[in-house]
Amino acid sequence: MSARSEIAETVKAMLASGVHEVQGRVYRSRIIPTDPRHWPCLLVVVNEERVETKGGIPGRRVQARSAKLTVFAVDSVQREDLEDRLESFSDRIEAVIAADWHLMNGGQPKVSDLRMTSTVATITPLGSQAVGVLRKDFLAEYHTTESNPGQALAAR
Repeated sequence: MSARSEIAETVKAMLASGVHEVQGRVYRSRIIPTDPRHWPCLLVVVNEERVETKGGIPGRRVQARSAKLTVFAVDSVQREDLEDRLESFSDRIEAVIAADWHLMNGGQPKVSDLRMTSTVATITPLGSQAVGVLRKDFLAEYHTTESNPGQALAAR
């Protein structure tokens, strides 16, 4: 499993056990479920990775990596309740991640730092209901070597 996959799987497990409203519906996917039977749900994605390599012996150099970790919350309720519902998801997601910002989840740290960078919510009316999508972006920092870019080094 790659370092990015380990980060995503760890966040997925943390959210599944920490955000009870989704009843285990936490997916590693960029595809938002369109079937209301799958709502509420959370989606976890790691992308937009940046790599910085400095000095040292080629092939052995340490690489500092920064990746965008995105958590989406999707739900549909009565229009007048959706803003509060999305705010509740926002607070729960932040609390779960803040409680274990090294993403250890009972094991070794997966990242050296994790910071929230943005939150965006969109709401689409659907009759008396509305569909809301909350997007929370985090910056995950971790380290690898050039010779083994898929294996994270111990958190620094």
